[in-house]
Amino acid sequence: MPTSEALFNIAYDGPALQDSEMEVRQLAPALHAIGEVLDAANKVLNGDQVKLSVRVRGSFKSGCFGIDFALTQSLWKEAVTLFSSPEVIAAFTVVNLLGLSGKDAVNGLISTIRWIANRKISKIVDIDDSKIKIIIDDEFKIVEEKVLKLLEDYSVRKALSGVIYEPLESEGIDKFATGSEKDGLVVVEKSDAIYFASPAIQDQLIHESVYETMLQLVSLSFHEDNKWRVSEGTNSFLCDITDADFNSKVQKNAISFAKDDLLRVNLRKRQWLTEKGTMRTDYIVEKVIEHKSAAIQLKLDVY
Repeated sequence: MPTSEALFNIAYDGPALQDSEMEVRQLAPALHAIGEVLDAANKVLNGDQVKLSVRVRGSFKSGCFGIDFALTQSLWKEAVTLFSSPEVIAAFTVVNLLGLSGKDAVNGLISTIRWIANRKISKIVDIDDSKIKIIIDDEFKIVEEKVLKLLEDYSVRKALSGVIYEPLESEGIDKFATGSEKDGLVVVEKSDAIYFASPAIQDQLIHESVYETMLQLVSLSFHEDNKWRVSEGTNSFLCDITDADFNSKVQKNAISFAKDDLLRVNLRKRQWLTEKGTMRTDYIVEKVIEHKSAAIQLKLDVY
């Protein structure tokens, strides 16, 4: 089975590590996070066609705590036979794009996050088929388009937090370093650690529609910003009513209601994908077109 291998190293430095020893309760999560970062990055870049193996090789520098790693890829799919195939991002390139090793590590993910430094990106411009320009105010940085994919992936960023942010938040650990003096060191100081904290993610809007429908009142709320419980026949749900004219009449007691009354409305339905991967639905009544009493009236035969 074809394989691809890359070597890289990381180091932590600070007063607590001068004897080249690191508290196991700090080391174990960091080692696990390295594996998570590589797995997540490999999935972004290669999907499920490549399997990873990460091995620890030993210490590489005294006076701090350093670890050498070996990353090995093996192919799952028989149809892909060579790591030179454009379909497969080789182990060395994965490590280089993350900014852990290689001559272009200074333009990898780690350096890019440190450069952005929690600032708001003004614009992203395509340079060619493989590179993009990230613009912040009057500054810019040119990186591989694949670095942007890693930057946007929550799993990669969350795992990287465990490699950099969490160890540097510990007392006595002041610095994270990777790369090499030959190809360029990538260093993150404690003061920059906050930029690597696991980013907060917002629910993603995946579908939105507005339609006219009939709603039946289940329970009412006459307090500002409170929701009404309504039924659309087969299901009941809470909804906001944003119709200002309707709400004004309710507050002035110009409209009387009873349980099971009907409202003909324009309803906005929004479906969101949450951080946990579950779906959430919001309902907003934008316009109350008609209010019908639930009281049943008999039709009289009139001659």
